[in-house]
Amino acid sequence: MSMKFGGASSVTHTLDWKGSDYLCRVVTPATESRLNTLLVLPGIMYPLHSWPRLEAEFADIRRLVFVELPGVTTATSAVPRLTWEFLLGATVNILDSLGIQRCDVLAASACGPLGYRLAHQYGDRISRLVLVGAPSQNLSRETEELIRHIDRFITLKPSLSGDRARRKEFAGIIAETLTLSNSTRGRRSAAMIALALRHKLSRLPREDYIRYVQYHNDLMLNPGAEVIPPGLIEGVPTLAVYGEHDRITPPGSGRELAGNIADCTVAVIKQCGHMLNNERSKEFNDLINRFLAGNSLTPLPYLADISTGQTVRASDRM
Repeated sequence: MSMKFGGASSVTHTLDWKGSDYLCRVVTPATESRLNTLLVLPGIMYPLHSWPRLEAEFADIRRLVFVELPGVTTATSAVPRLTWEFLLGATVNILDSLGIQRCDVLAASACGPLGYRLAHQYGDRISRLVLVGAPSQNLSRETEELIRHIDRFITLKPSLSGDRARRKEFAGIIAETLTLSNSTRGRRSAAMIALALRHKLSRLPREDYIRYVQYHNDLMLNPGAEVIPPGLIEGVPTLAVYGEHDRITPPGSGRELAGNIADCTVAVIKQCGHMLNNERSKEFNDLINRFLAGNSLTPLPYLADISTGQTVRASDRM
């Protein structure tokens, strides 16, 4: 499927990896020659179209490749059991199929460990890595509680088919966990984003929730699960960015990850939760743009913390 908007074109490709089909959407600027590519592993809910603000910011200056991994939504084939090795192979297959020898990578949330593995095993093909709200080896209690809540929602969803209010109630709990909407420190825009997210989640097919829980159970919540592989990432400048009030992957996750990355900056954006790319989209896009261009990340007034080896607090720079 091909579309055009602004000066850029958008084409969705169907690929196959070991008998499982999956998707990628390529957004190409009108002036496409010699432009860098940003491969976006955007999480596992609405992956192809869930980052409109980032797309609007970068579509005219970079080729963007959004990935919908095999087995993660009902738009792709079911996979009996997901492994990181399988998903890593599918991701590299996209680069090979599109003829991309080297690119930047942005990996968000539950796809963070996949982006980490890509830089760890294929560092010669990755120019810069951005990890957004990525988990470390030790998952937060809130992550486990969120998956249990979604599991309950799956069990009840058939009986909730005619109960719109209850569906919204369950979806609202998920949305509040992912945003800053239920905090006195929250901004009005965060509350609006949480409301829109609740609306989307209440309409998401039950099978997509089942896939979401499977992804976490197969890859992160099983006893002995290796969320982050051993070994050091070297030669890939990395930015790990988190929301100041993220309960799913708190900023400490980034500091844990930084211990395994030779060149890593951890940045914490003020007044947002796990959905920082939506809650603080202008600031988020500015930070990503600066990093990918190799520009300085200090001083930036919207950062609560930034560390490159040692923590430098925003208050120390004032």
